[in-house]
Amino acid sequence: MGGSGGALGGGAKQLPHVVVVEGLDFASGAVHGALMEVIERGQVTDRNTVYPCPTPFLIIGLTSNSPQRRQSMPPQLLERFFLCHTLSSTLNRCVVTYPGKVPLLRFEDLAQLASTTLGTLHVEQDILYYMRNLITALRNHPGVSTGVSPKSGTDLALACRVLALLSGTGAVMPDHVALMIDKVVAHRLFPVHFSVYVSPDARQALQRLTCVDIVADVVGCIPAPV
Repeated sequence: MGGSGGALGGGAKQLPHVVVVEGLDFASGAVHGALMEVIERGQVTDRNTVYPCPTPFLIIGLTSNSPQRRQSMPPQLLERFFLCHTLSSTLNRCVVTYPGKVPLLRFEDLAQLASTTLGTLHVEQDILYYMRNLITALRNHPGVSTGVSPKSGTDLALACRVLALLSGTGAVMPDHVALMIDKVVAHRLFPVHFSVYVSPDARQALQRLTCVDIVADVVGCIPAPV
């Protein structure tokens, strides 16, 4: 999917609308830094030339299933990834072709959804309180060291609104929150047993506890609004 971004300081250069980075948890610090620049500033720097990213622009990072490898990535970078989805099976490499190259979703339709339809979607006050209580409980969970930032709550609310829109319900429901919270928040958490300050006994006792388990524990403890 080619973009139409032009250079700010040189010749024209096309940037893609979607970038897939494989092995992100094994990448060097230079790669992580470059991704941070792209995400934060919406641009790519090549020597003395700056290329703006097209709109829309999406980065998909592929990592291993090792929690230890993922936790080795900069937390500032993990915080910038909106969603994380875990595959239960091996990712098969294939090329999918569509007849006549008809897009599944046009950029114009995507822009209209973001600017109009999503903005009118209603969120009840008790749903906002429910999300707030979940985020607060995660901050206070004994298995969490850091990682539950204010951005986590903002992104969770946005993800729930998008899911409600795609579901055709017209409003955010508690089920939307319960379904999205682990995908939005779990990869940002830093478990306490990964800390260098935790005792060996505590690390041994908690070594099988994943971030998804922590989120599931919180969702099971916080009552959902009726």
